[in-house]
Amino acid sequence: MRPSDYGLPYEAWRSGQEKAIKDIQRWLLASKQVIYEAPPGIGKSAVGIVATGIRGEEPFSRPRYLILVSTKDLETQYQRDYPEVKVMHGRNNYPCALAPGLFPDLTAEQCVATNGLQCLVANHCEYWNAKSAAASARTVVANYAYFLAEANYKRKDDSQPSPFAFRFTICDEMDTLGEGHILNYMEIAITESQLARCRIAKPKKVSIYESWVEWAPLALAQVRSAIGVLQDQVQVARNLNGIDFNAMRELVHLQRLSRKLAAFSQVTDADWAFYPGERRWSFKPVWINKYAPGLFFDHLGGFLGMSATIGDFRQFCRNLGIEAAKTAFIQGASIIPAENRPIYYRPVANLSHKTLDTELPKLVDAVTDILKSHPDEKGLCHAVNYHIARYIMANVPTPYRSRLIGHGSSADRRDTLDRFRSSNNPLVLVSPSFSRGLDLPYDDCRFIIIAKAPYMDLGDPRIKKRLYASRDGQSWYKHQAANTVVQMSGRGTRAPDDMCETYLLDAQLGNLIVLTPNWWRGALR
Repeated sequence: MRPSDYGLPYEAWRSGQEKAIKDIQRWLLASKQVIYEAPPGIGKSAVGIVATGIRGEEPFSRPRYLILVSTKDLETQYQRDYPEVKVMHGRNNYPCALAPGLFPDLTAEQCVATNGLQCLVANHCEYWNAKSAAASARTVVANYAYFLAEANYKRKDDSQPSPFAFRFTICDEMDTLGEGHILNYMEIAITESQLARCRIAKPKKVSIYESWVEWAPLALAQVRSAIGVLQDQVQVARNLNGIDFNAMRELVHLQRLSRKLAAFSQVTDADWAFYPGERRWSFKPVWINKYAPGLFFDHLGGFLGMSATIGDFRQFCRNLGIEAAKTAFIQGASIIPAENRPIYYRPVANLSHKTLDTELPKLVDAVTDILKSHPDEKGLCHAVNYHIARYIMANVPTPYRSRLIGHGSSADRRDTLDRFRSSNNPLVLVSPSFSRGLDLPYDDCRFIIIAKAPYMDLGDPRIKKRLYASRDGQSWYKHQAANTVVQMSGRGTRAPDDMCETYLLDAQLGNLIVLTPNWWRGALR
């Protein structure tokens, strides 16, 4: 069958799509777990939609589906391309039916029905109605963060059935699952403002982990007591036909803190990393693999994982606690000719921690030469961190400095990108934070500079502990960086007729090249 027979907006299959669909279907008949790695441009979403039977004939009995994505933008994209799917958002995206005019300051997250109080307008609640519709829909799209919360936490006020349980699941951008979504879900963060709101004193020795261990049970008892007082306050207001919206908001804050404190006592141990601060203290698990099955995979009725950067398959499985022997791995080739996406390895500087400051001038000279060779074209420079970004912006010679555009923090990141995209001038976007999730096709980007090897920060307690606490640490650390390099180089080549050159300038990148996929190394010069 042609793509148009499945409702796709083109007549002929792209190179590699038809083979991928057949391979995935064949493996799904034998296994409930398939991981598909394919570079940008092949159209992985269409492959997944057809291969699993969401559209067209089902090769096996999978009557209900779930598609998990990383961002709301991808939710919108699936809804646009496949209008039959039902998109389900988290509570904060819906107004409270009692006071819809107060949205977004008041949302369905601050529901008056929390802890069993009956809501008199529940039939008009957009969140509950959307959840009910999603529960009966054949295919649902949601983001990972909402899925993890919904699958692992049941609110007392929520009588609606889960729209997610035991559906066959397409995990889009699956490489973001462990070190991104599950890690973020598991992080336990406690802030000074939270404690002040609850009138709870912080531990006397806030920089010592054991001090928090002793403090947590006492703090939890205080929070639960405060929750009881607020629940009575909300109930009294209801009995008087009133609504105490401030109490509703406060109740949600306290309940979140209560869950964090309870989790802290239950799950944190020596295999967690402690992040001491002045006003914020957080705790993260060093390893994800012992938590990922219970938090994520046990809720699925089988899955197809898709990503451009799985990297080493067995390493990927170890990171997530997946049994590699029970999981099929399928790799796709790039549909973009290697000559359209050449990658030039030019180790002009050795940007290790010890030599960074003395080597940066060499890096600037190389960046300047690249700007000279692309005088009329837009480009993207992955600076990896703000220190290098600022140095490049300040030290590129004046005639070329006017082409550079950057941002000082994540707050103005979106505005800077919009200005870059809308300009007709040959600007070069210098940033530490556009390694993935960014499409710059055709004239939006004709060259990419990777200034430094994107190793994770060893100043991070968790990264340092993971690296040195096991024999697998070095492999994990390098593969994470290699996958990021592949993502970085893919921002500017988005179609078979697109063209974009990539320059690798840090000698440290040479240690990562061997860990990249074959299709990527095929373009190396």
